[in-house]
Amino acid sequence: MIPTFARRSLLRQIPLAVSCLLALGAVQAQERITFAATGGFMQTASVDTMLKPATDKLGMTFRQETLDNIASIRVQVQSGKPAWDIVKVPAEDCAAGAKEGLFEKLDYSQIPTDGIPASGRDPVWVAANMVSTMMVWRTDKFKPGAEPKTWADFWDVQKFPGRRSLPAFPQETLEIALMADGVAPDKLYPLDIERAFKSLEKIKPHIAAWWKTGNQGAQLLTAGEVDVGVVWGSRLATLLKDKEPVNFTYNQGLLGYSCLAIPKGAARCSRAEGHRADAQSRNAGQCAGRHGDLRSGQCQCLQGQDLLARTHEDAELFAGEL
Repeated sequence: MIPTFARRSLLRQIPLAVSCLLALGAVQAQERITFAATGGFMQTASVDTMLKPATDKLGMTFRQETLDNIASIRVQVQSGKPAWDIVKVPAEDCAAGAKEGLFEKLDYSQIPTDGIPASGRDPVWVAANMVSTMMVWRTDKFKPGAEPKTWADFWDVQKFPGRRSLPAFPQETLEIALMADGVAPDKLYPLDIERAFKSLEKIKPHIAAWWKTGNQGAQLLTAGEVDVGVVWGSRLATLLKDKEPVNFTYNQGLLGYSCLAIPKGAARCSRAEGHRADAQSRNAGQCAGRHGDLRSGQCQCLQGQDLLARTHEDAELFAGEL
């Protein structure tokens, strides 16, 4: 089950992947491209639902590698001969790479953008899927009707006692801290960093774990090491599929994205001449930039309360140091 809003909207994006490959210049039959992403569940999902169908359609082969962060791409570009043809990285790395000139310019005449919001496109990268961050709790700890529903509730350790977890990095955590302190979601940016850290000081004594990977955030809940925490949508999909005793809320959730980009100097980039995307393929990005319903496991475009309950993150803020 691949949720479209998860850390990461892969279904129905084969045409987008095909178009990106064409735009990269990786268009020769039997040619092999190298795809690099951050590993784990989402790299597997990206390959199975997007990259493999796209390369099969074009008669190409591929190999995959993992990367750590923007520093890995920087080293590749500085070498003058990047080994990766396509990278998939979080939004903050998209923004940082664009500022540093680490990516090749994309040809949008070959990349369909229907359904992808303006904030999910840049001259050198394009959003591949949405990334959702939300509150998740164990149902054996919080019964229906008595669970935390806002970040202020998460901070209220008297009314909602239990062990908690938060991400160990600023993106998402600072926004959560501000909403817990009463900042309205539509008033988050620019972030009041000082206020966010003061808010975090209040909850810090009650945080049992500060997680550093999406898998860790999910495992803390499944192992019963925490009772309520922050989880990325892709990891939550696995928990629900495995029938773990957890539930979640869309309320005050955050939406970001991951992007596709071409490292500067990628060898195959220069071969793109005169190629166009398959006009007969399914509409690209039908759910790109929109939000699938995790509970159904389908690529369904959400409207109304579920969509409005979440806030789009400002990736540019985290493109450099705070």
